[in-house]
Amino acid sequence: MNTDRVVAAVTGVVIILIASGAPHAEEQAKPAQAKQKVVREKTNGGSEETKVTIEQAIRAALDQVPGRVHELEVVHKSGKLVWAVEVITPEARHFMLDVDGVSGKVTHKEEISIQKLAGDPTRGKVVFEKNCMSCHGSDGKGSGPMGPLLTPPAADYTAETTRLKTDAELLHTIQEGRPGTAMRSFKPWLSKQEMRDVLAYVRLLSKGQAK
Repeated sequence: MNTDRVVAAVTGVVIILIASGAPHAEEQAKPAQAKQKVVREKTNGGSEETKVTIEQAIRAALDQVPGRVHELEVVHKSGKLVWAVEVITPEARHFMLDVDGVSGKVTHKEEISIQKLAGDPTRGKVVFEKNCMSCHGSDGKGSGPMGPLLTPPAADYTAETTRLKTDAELLHTIQEGRPGTAMRSFKPWLSKQEMRDVLAYVRLLSKGQAK
């Protein structure tokens, strides 16, 4: 999609977010209860508000693609403000949807290809060594100092079960974590690009090609 991102310092868009005190995992489990975000674009004559709240944008997107909202932001498209919503399905497929800021209707839906999820393994190695190696080990076999002590033990990225998973499935695990294990969601600490970079490095580890 060719969009111009709405950046407050450049375009004068002010985003007011009433933050929720609920834990991150709870927010993911109950996206419909997210607090309202109001977006105003400053103009010569004052300001104009989008008529669609964050709750309405999430509801519209999930009506089209059931799953959980990973990210959403306001962007300019064809001269209009739209909510750009990224949804991950239970099958770990990724979709981008545009929700019109006035009508609340979904105007565009696109599945993100595996190619668009690709990252840089060189940068990913740095992220892995800082955030993952203590559990998964430098070889990715779950041999880090903490790995064998966990219940269940840290995942072995060289195992066949991991090698058979799609990139989207592995990225979903990095983003959301795995319930019932020590594998936490890394969304609060890593950017989307960093998570995709570390995924690329994990793929090299799983193939025994990491240096």
